[in-house]
Amino acid sequence: MKLTMRYPVLARRADRGWCLAVKCGEFDIRSATDEEMPVEIDFTSEIEAHRAQYRVDESDHSLYGHPLGLDRLAKIERKDFTLGYSAVHPMWPLFERAWREIRRLGKTVDMDRIGGQVHYVPTQVSILDQLDIAQMREWDEAARSVAEGVVLIEGQLWRKTDEPYLLVSKGRPQWSIFPWHAEGVQPLGDDTFAFSMTEYETADVLVNDRHANGGRTDSALRIGGRYRYTNDSLIYSAMASSTGVCNYFANLVAKAQALDPYTLEKLPLSIIRKYVDLREIVETPFAEIGENEAAKAVEILSGLESECRRVKLKPPFTPRMVRHLIERWDDREVAVPIGTPSHGPRA
Repeated sequence: MKLTMRYPVLARRADRGWCLAVKCGEFDIRSATDEEMPVEIDFTSEIEAHRAQYRVDESDHSLYGHPLGLDRLAKIERKDFTLGYSAVHPMWPLFERAWREIRRLGKTVDMDRIGGQVHYVPTQVSILDQLDIAQMREWDEAARSVAEGVVLIEGQLWRKTDEPYLLVSKGRPQWSIFPWHAEGVQPLGDDTFAFSMTEYETADVLVNDRHANGGRTDSALRIGGRYRYTNDSLIYSAMASSTGVCNYFANLVAKAQALDPYTLEKLPLSIIRKYVDLREIVETPFAEIGENEAAKAVEILSGLESECRRVKLKPPFTPRMVRHLIERWDDREVAVPIGTPSHGPRA
């Protein structure tokens, strides 16, 4: 079917520098049946915002999520765009890209601000005529690429997506579990833990163990079994914790002053060496991180925690977070076929 949707364009404007505009485009959206793309993940929760469904395309075993009804899309398209509207829009990946580009550029972008919330300006042809043509065409191509990953099933638009993780987190005040998409490797909070979709029971046990401090929300997960899950939550958790530690030390090095009750000069050489070794692992692209690299990161984190305790320095992380990671790592299942070297990500 043909579908008209708006999407962002970030390009230079001759008279005002960078401009974030919104264009309209007509896209070919493919259709599928419920039998062709059955529901693979059905996550229910007493918190409505945490509920989620994902379908699997059995032709290439890819996942589709973030369903949006055609009627709701029509309402969004009739209104001025806001951040809230764009977050559920099929073109949301482009809005995420636009904000990443804005942060990378470190530029002030030409937008109207109404009541403190960003409203994208409904773009006029006269404004588009002033934008850099090559930059605008790049966003046009990106929009077509995103649209190719959108499919219409029983009146709802589903967007192609990466495999989600399950996140266990302590809210205010309750503990809860919910599907979560990692935008790269992100540091996890003190009371936040990542699991794969196939580790729901383990995540639920953790919530039951912790919920005495604040209560918990009820949830349930049904998996169809047609998708091959590949996320390794232990490797991700190891790198997320390591990234947080390296960010802390990078701040310390950059400012050459204390963020806690000690200065960079007071840090023992043994701690600085561990940080340097950890940073080397963290700077490796995540796609190239396997079990060996993650195991080394966990070993360094454990050493940092012990060394900070030995010299009576406040560690750059919550000890219980690292201890939980180490416990999970030590309890992990390791299957090494005879004659096969142990390296690379686990399936």
